[in-house]
Amino acid sequence: MSEDTWIDVPVLKISQPIGDFYVGRMTAQNLVGICHADVRRFAGIESPESTEIDEGSIIKYIGIQRQLNPSRVNEIQQYVNTSDACFPNTIIIAISSKNIQTDDRSDRLLIRNLPNVANVIDGQHRLAGFDGNPTSTRFDLVATIFVDLEVAEQAYLFSTINTKQTRINPSLAQDLLDFSEIGTPEKVSHNIAKALNFDSESPWYHLIKMLGANDAIISGIITQHTFVVEVLNLMYPSEYQIKVRDELKRKNNKERLRGLDINSLRYPFWDFYVTNQDQQIEKILFNYFQAVKEVFPDDWANPRRILSKSVGYKALMLQLPELIRIGIEVGGLRKDFFLKPIREAKLRLGERELTEQEFGSSASGASKLREALFG
Repeated sequence: MSEDTWIDVPVLKISQPIGDFYVGRMTAQNLVGICHADVRRFAGIESPESTEIDEGSIIKYIGIQRQLNPSRVNEIQQYVNTSDACFPNTIIIAISSKNIQTDDRSDRLLIRNLPNVANVIDGQHRLAGFDGNPTSTRFDLVATIFVDLEVAEQAYLFSTINTKQTRINPSLAQDLLDFSEIGTPEKVSHNIAKALNFDSESPWYHLIKMLGANDAIISGIITQHTFVVEVLNLMYPSEYQIKVRDELKRKNNKERLRGLDINSLRYPFWDFYVTNQDQQIEKILFNYFQAVKEVFPDDWANPRRILSKSVGYKALMLQLPELIRIGIEVGGLRKDFFLKPIREAKLRLGERELTEQEFGSSASGASKLREALFG
């Protein structure tokens, strides 16, 4: 590749307080080919009087980017090959003026087509997901291009972009699954949470904060996010999320998912899901927690106790796969089946109170509570 090779990029020129920059369209392949991520790294020691590290030594670090997260890159590599992959947000790069040419109209840039002529300010994981991927030749990305931007300004932009953004409430994200027409495990789990929360006969009636916060109707105890995550933890491994959704998006046929290697003992809801028995999952949860409510009437739905808060809920869900396994062997997952182990759990608990002071409010508290209840 010679220095005379250039990439022709259609752009819009943008003027803001930081100065002028460009927003353009490039193929992922071209963008990957010219970009370099300036990872934060150790650059040596300056010691004014000796070669030893002492009180007056200056330890130097250079670069502004974080290290690549391999699992995040792998997730993006899977995602870019799905049928409805989309990256509408921009990749932000900085480039020296010696590596670009402009025309008088400022509606096109010519960028020198050489490795490492551009520094990535934001988007290094997205770009890494396209590296070596055949999709990159036909996948356009939006690029924001700064010319001759000082390293200090690049660092400020990176810091601002990655610390000032507000993450969406995860319960709201799950509630938006109402609009999805694809029966993913996430959609099914959301529907189950919604059904149990609004059924007046349900042990979870009005106990789930569907949007992650109380509203004019519901004064819940746990969030929809907490509830749904634990249901999903019994349905399938999270690493299959992209694959399953894409398969359903393309064919909308759960039968095609049966070939996935998913341990039904660890994920007992999977077999119900792939055989379109979503209501059975809901019924199992209904019966299980109805038994809990019946055996622990003073603790259930009591905001001063943890049984129906996240710690208690997680502890009970940790035990559920084993109970389902036994229930299937004896031919029943009705409430009467669950009553026996729950009554035994209450006897095992003895005089210990189901409070945060006794068990805490963290994940370790859930494991501690499970041990206290089920041994």
